[in-house]
Amino acid sequence: MIVNRKKIYDDAIIPTNGSEKAAGSDLYAYLGTQEAYSVSPGETVKIGTGICMEIPDGRQMYLL
Repeated sequence: MIVNRKKIYDDAIIPTNGSEKAAGSDLYAYLGTQEAYSVSPGETVKIGTGICMEIPDGRQMYLL
């Protein structure tokens, strides 16, 4: 399956596969100049990836 993707920021990291037989890809947070985020238990935050992806028709993407 081909997923079209594009970096929004030059230093964003494109998702990678940990191995040839990996069931999914590793997605990376884009922190920009911020070194880290602090997330408290039960808190919901939005953290960008710095990339755009086009998911093919009939497919889904899950973040776990």
